[in-house]
Amino acid sequence: MVGTPIVALNTWEGLKGVDRLLVEMTRTVNASRSMTFRHLTLPSILPYLLAAVRVMVGFSWKVSVLAELITGNRGIGQALFDAWEKARIAQVFGWTVWLVGLMFATEYLLIRPLELRMTRWRRA
Repeated sequence: MVGTPIVALNTWEGLKGVDRLLVEMTRTVNASRSMTFRHLTLPSILPYLLAAVRVMVGFSWKVSVLAELITGNRGIGQALFDAWEKARIAQVFGWTVWLVGLMFATEYLLIRPLELRMTRWRRA
């Protein structure tokens, strides 16, 4: 829910960037709307969507930790706040490193392989 505006705005920017001349060319060769979307529009907006996913995932983690910090009585945010409040610097550092590791794992084990698979056509 937090990332919906990010994805919507990036998708809108990607749609505005679709080359109108190429759209006209698909119409002149009588390509269907689904073919135009699948072969022209989707590849054009894919970099925008992937960038939005990257930003959204990072933002979502931050919002989740912040929500736990403010409202929860358990969770990473609360544990981080508790360690900070009691001046347990090692625990604060440990939780911070854990969160950064989690974000790197999400990036390199989930998002990056997905991006490589979805953009195989670009490397050809």
